[in-house]
Amino acid sequence: MSPAPARRIAGIGALLILVLLIAELATWGNPQPNDPISKLTDYFIGSRSLALVSVFISMILAVVYLVFGAAVRGALRRGAAGSGVLGDIVFGAAILMATCQLSLAMGTGALALIGAGASESEMRLLVGLASMMDLFRVLALGILVGAASLAILQRSAAEHLAGRWIGWVGIAASALLLVSQVAVLDPTGPIGNMGNASMIGLLLLVVWLVGLGVSLLRSAGTRPATTLATEAAAG
Repeated sequence: MSPAPARRIAGIGALLILVLLIAELATWGNPQPNDPISKLTDYFIGSRSLALVSVFISMILAVVYLVFGAAVRGALRRGAAGSGVLGDIVFGAAILMATCQLSLAMGTGALALIGAGASESEMRLLVGLASMMDLFRVLALGILVGAASLAILQRSAAEHLAGRWIGWVGIAASALLLVSQVAVLDPTGPIGNMGNASMIGLLLLVVWLVGLGVSLLRSAGTRPATTLATEAAAG
């Protein structure tokens, strides 16, 4: 894939990810294993249609992550030395992210489908699996954003992607998302509070996605100076 189309697709993908993440946040009840059983049944049984909408959004997000990762990798093919490796890491993280999204969708979908006939222990088991998968997708997202941001900070790679400030915002977001993974050591205890770092990371992620998406779309529409000079000489 040539750089300009790759940047255009990646730019659209970044903005689509933001829109879909907001839509998912609006429809997902974020159930936790230690929530009162009444809260769990209210979401998976009382709001079954809303839970299934969240499943559908997760499915679309999985596809968009894959397309975005592939497009970023394509845009980095002609970047600085080492940016090709970073592009492969972005694509690999996108695959991991898509896998986590689909696994989360499966858990949520299963609860929405069989929640009415499930026992409390069965429901909490499925909620626990979904909660862990949600934690793991934050890990994948941190790797994806971090690798893409490192590529942005490389001088020649930045010419293909975005401004350096976007890279630094992405590094900060990635660091917070990855640090939040310490919560897996004790999700329901004091260490689990480290998961709150992901909330700040997600706020920075919003800035990163908007900045990256707009920058990629603008750069995709800019014709390189070498091309203009060649056309002028030929004319």
